Amino acid sequence: MCHGFRRTVIALACIFVGVSALPATGAPTVPAPVRDAAERIHRLRAVGPHVFEIGRRDGNDTRGPLDLRSMTMSRGNGFDAVTIQTIAPFTNAQIDRRGNFAVLIDTDTDRRYEFGLYVFSSKGRLRAVLAKPNGRPIDNSPVRRLNSRTVRTEIQRARINSPGTYRFAVYSVSADRPCTDRRPCVDVIPNRLPLIPLDHTAPVVQLVDIVNFSSLISDDTSFPVSFSVTGDPQGTRVTWALEQRVDGGAWTVVDTGHEIGEHTAQIAGSEGSTYDFRLRADDQQDHERLTTEEWTSVPFDDDDPALTYSAGDWAVDTAGHSFGGSDHLSVDVESPSDGVTVSGSFSGSDLCIVGGDPTADGGADISIDGVPEFGLDQDPTSLPGHVWCEGGFESGSHTFTLTVVEGVVSIDGFYGLPYRMSSP
Repeated sequence: MCHGFRRTVIALACIFVGVSALPATGAPTVPAPVRDAAERIHRLRAVGPHVFEIGRRDGNDTRGPLDLRSMTMSRGNGFDAVTIQTIAPFTNAQIDRRGNFAVLIDTDTDRRYEFGLYVFSSKGRLRAVLAKPNGRPIDNSPVRRLNSRTVRTEIQRARINSPGTYRFAVYSVSADRPCTDRRPCVDVIPNRLPLIPLDHTAPVVQLVDIVNFSSLISDDTSFPVSFSVTGDPQGTRVTWALEQRVDGGAWTVVDTGHEIGEHTAQIAGSEGSTYDFRLRADDQQDHERLTTEEWTSVPFDDDDPALTYSAGDWAVDTAGHSFGGSDHLSVDVESPSDGVTVSGSFSGSDLCIVGGDPTADGGADISIDGVPEFGLDQDPTSLPGHVWCEGGFESGSHTFTLTVVEGVVSIDGFYGLPYRMSSP
């Protein structure tokens, strides 16, 4: 809704402009005045109420910003022409000394600007540069003096992603310090809209907890992934996305949102799969953060059909301290010649065996494709959920055989790692 304004300001609080496409042009090198203006606007948000609504006007431009009289917008072929008029005449030198004009553009009506068109003086001539709020330049724009009080520049609609509509405000920014009610730093049309803040702070994202699935006592394969998102409370809205990759495949988004704080996503895992996770977040002013990758593997359970246990040598234990609700315990073995074995197959270059029952205290040898490769010794202090891994095999399908060599061995599950050797 549009509201009325003081007599000295044209009532243009709500201006929406239709657009059409325009071929992109090359981006220029960012001039120092563009970043300086962005920094000044950013710092003004903490100054006080005089920034948001100008209480005193300097009609003769002897101090503070150049006072704005009006602005108009007219549509051209692929561009929108912005005409800015001041109360008093000005020179290019005044623009250079006092600061510059800035047209701040909000393309999604969140009252945060995504683009800035900066008009400044360089070597005695007026220039205009379209830039992201962090100062990254996008394009040069034509600018010219119509008379001693008026400048006109253009917004190339294709360079602001061709929105159907957009909201904007025109600022006259002063480099004078300090800013007070009697010495304002900015003049703006419309002057009752809050000063649109510049968000210089990238979101902070963290994967708080990726469950070690081998030690998760659960009857199913689902598991939680916890993460946190922190953003500048005075900045723009943050969009975050939790991404996962299954068995080295393509990244997909499993959860997304805008809420700041701590979150937990429940993942419907699948036996025998390895999951990578990363968290991505960005705000609307060209800042992005991406966490490092974390991972976990969901084992095949001990009762998986891929496993073959030597007959009469294993008992199912359902004491409630195992993945899937049970594990297999071997008989008490005195020698490898007792022939107590379990065999199966896996896909990948690495094999991991998961132990379950905390009373198990035996040892075993493991062969891959009939070749002895590694051994494991189970210690009650490391169970349940301890994992023994060995890797470096040729990637692909393999068979394995675990032979109990002494004592009692617990098998709670196993998994193959498809693309790296590590343990969670």
